[in-house]
Amino acid sequence: MAGQGSTQEGLVLTTTGGPVSLAPDALLVFVDETGADDLKDPHHPVFGLGGCVVTALRYLPAIETPWMELRRRCFPDWEGRPLHASSLHPTPDQLDGLSAFFQSGPFARVAALLSNRTELAVPNHRYELTALALLNRIHEVAPAFWPFSSVHIVIESSTRGDPLAVRYLAGYQEVRIVVEDQTHLCPVQKYFAPKSAGLAGLEVADFIVQAAGASVRLEASHPGRGIDRLDFRAVFRSVPRQLASYIDVRSAG
Repeated sequence: MAGQGSTQEGLVLTTTGGPVSLAPDALLVFVDETGADDLKDPHHPVFGLGGCVVTALRYLPAIETPWMELRRRCFPDWEGRPLHASSLHPTPDQLDGLSAFFQSGPFARVAALLSNRTELAVPNHRYELTALALLNRIHEVAPAFWPFSSVHIVIESSTRGDPLAVRYLAGYQEVRIVVEDQTHLCPVQKYFAPKSAGLAGLEVADFIVQAAGASVRLEASHPGRGIDRLDFRAVFRSVPRQLASYIDVRSAG
């Protein structure tokens, strides 16, 4: 994987628009999706957006370096290929490695999901509702990384998702952070990048949103059991509360 690097000035990421240089005090958000917003898949009637949040300064030691080590140690057959949670049939050793990564990772995890159980009393597009819910999750964890100068959201590129992200995130130009009763406004930039770009953050986002989606799917058939899944607990319940924000949207009005 070679989608990121560091310089004395900060972090450099590879995106579909070219290399992006981030200052060390920038807040970085990687976002992936699970399911389809039409909810027509009978086996996975869930749509969600989720990912990881960390400062540019901490990205390499908190996410890329340990993730690359995990890949080398537990997933050697995936060398040179993007690692997808939905494509795995993990062994016990691989599960242990993934659990250890998420339980010790000093980064925030966020996810927002809709399902065929969600009652919608508004005409908004499902992607828009999910994106708004995810932005609220980002707002919840952002104070844990304060101070930061700007927010940079990197979205996994897809043929179906890119136009929706452009349409429904276009108005999200700044983030309002309240810290100790003081309000701070920080500019927001958004980028697309394919998994093939080699960004470890996008792979981590994939595992986060897949764990959240599997939890919602299980909850639909076995109420109360979704949040007891081992992968969900490892991702969302193994870090301080200020580093995890998750929502299964049951209604929107």
